Amino acid sequence: MADSNRELNYWPGFVDALSNVVLTLVFVLVVFVFALLITSSKMQQKTVQMVEQRLEQENTSHAKLSQIESKLSDAEGKLAESQKVRDKLAAEIAELRTANQRLEAFRQSVREKEAASTPSIVEKPLTLKNDSPAKSVDGANESADIVGGNVIVITYPRAAVLLNESSRAQLAKLLDSYRSRLPGSVAKIDSIMGLETYSEGRRMAYYRALDLRNFLLEKKLVGSQAIKITTKQGKDQGDARIELRFVRP
Repeated sequence: MADSNRELNYWPGFVDALSNVVLTLVFVLVVFVFALLITSSKMQQKTVQMVEQRLEQENTSHAKLSQIESKLSDAEGKLAESQKVRDKLAAEIAELRTANQRLEAFRQSVREKEAASTPSIVEKPLTLKNDSPAKSVDGANESADIVGGNVIVITYPRAAVLLNESSRAQLAKLLDSYRSRLPGSVAKIDSIMGLETYSEGRRMAYYRALDLRNFLLEKKLVGSQAIKITTKQGKDQGDARIELRFVRP
């Protein structure tokens, strides 16, 4: 009875159980801390690697940027040098053009002097004019003024290109009297522009020269190889004209 009435003591078992729980928690905490340290170390290593890679990339970018800047600087230097060369060439071209214009003007004056002094087979001064004054109409309806002499001058009204029948008859009459003296000569056709614009005047001057050339061939006054055509811009802004000369080669 005495044993049955004795109270049971649960504290030793409770203490053992609590000790086991505490030890388990401590073990878990140690493992967690250890795992945390390992993870932190790996993260630190990765961070260091990323920083190193970033620094390496930045260094590479700086190096490439320096190379690009160096190349750009060289290109700018070459461009500036090219610009200087181009400006120099442009100045030389302008000087050459000016010299060429002066030379062309000198040649033109020499040609005009030679033309004025070149003896022509047609020597007799002769003037053939239309009854009506020239006016700006179609060349097929209006006659050109033909002046004969050392130089045969055919003056065209503005916009006239072709010799009409009246002008052709006058010119044929003038040249028929010299037909026996024309063989072996060269027909020089100087077609001078009139009041038209430069491009139009040059084109019309060439057409007038071709029309006169065809007339000379049609009348069999000279051969096709004995006709020389030149177009030029007149000094005086008058009507267009053709100066025709027959000279010995």
